Amino acid sequence: MRLSQTLSKSEQQQAEERFDDWNGLKQDIHFDVDTDKIPFFHEREIMWIHLGQNVGTEIYGKGDDHMRPVLILKKFKNSFLGVPLTSKVKAKDNPFFFYLGEFGVYREKSWACLSQLRFFDARRIAYKMRAPNKIGESIFDELKIKIRQLCFS
Repeated sequence: MRLSQTLSKSEQQQAEERFDDWNGLKQDIHFDVDTDKIPFFHEREIMWIHLGQNVGTEIYGKGDDHMRPVLILKKFKNSFLGVPLTSKVKAKDNPFFFYLGEFGVYREKSWACLSQLRFFDARRIAYKMRAPNKIGESIFDELKIKIRQLCFS
């Protein structure tokens, strides 16, 4: 059964509108190749990125700009390995979420969504999260251990 068969007509229309809106923004991001606009970024920093309207259970961006905070795990030239963050966790013992602490202006609790780990092009970066916007080294090391256990055990 296709997902569209499980949605009401209005839900399906809203989903189609979100995809259409994201496709336009994604083209703007892709074709705006001015690399001078890419902010400097480093490992352990949290950046707001244009994540998009994704498929199925993939985490997606919110708002008109389809953005979500993402923690940079490993920087490559113009791309990075990152993990999207959320302020909502389904269950405290869920192995796919890792508690990072409280970040940003409003000091919101943040969890890394480990099942959504992926590579991102740096052109998706909109801006750096306001302070505090960098996780501590000890938490970062614990996170890397958790990712290794989850992905390679």
